[in-house]
Amino acid sequence: MAGLEANLIEAEFIPSKLLIGTDILKSLKYKTFRSPITDDLLVAYPRICPDVAIIHVQRCDEYGNCQINGINAIDLLLAKSSRRVIVTTEKILPTEDFMSVPSSTNLPSTFVDTVIESPLGAHPTSCFPHYTYDLWHLLHYMEISKKGKTENYIKQHITDLVSFEDYLNLVKDDVKRVTVREP
Repeated sequence: MAGLEANLIEAEFIPSKLLIGTDILKSLKYKTFRSPITDDLLVAYPRICPDVAIIHVQRCDEYGNCQINGINAIDLLLAKSSRRVIVTTEKILPTEDFMSVPSSTNLPSTFVDTVIESPLGAHPTSCFPHYTYDLWHLLHYMEISKKGKTENYIKQHITDLVSFEDYLNLVKDDVKRVTVREP
């Protein structure tokens, strides 16, 4: 997140104390330095500028004005930091629906390049309040990963499929486990 924030404010890096003394910091090979103000040890989190971000939202209009409910993790930050943004959405609604409460639009179309209506597009993760995460599917993925067979999962669930509908057909029993509803 710090790297995305650095990109937004056009900074070379964001200083922070996060991860100091951890093995994670060692593996990232980020530089540390002393604060010129407090002399505390800080980490320089370098700027991150993604080429493309793909985010899934509950609803948007055809222009890409998005309304994201609940916790949006780093979705907004990622969208605002990326060169191109593809939004998949549970439902494309008429623009008029967004005009009645403009403050609910938390990602405006100025940041969005492409909109694709894709119900269940966040599976196996969640899209509140439409459906929850698919715990059993995620556990299955974790087991496959632990066995070093992640490539098999990717082949079966992504690269061997022609369309998203093929994916939904493949996981249809999984999808039945999650709560799917119209808010």
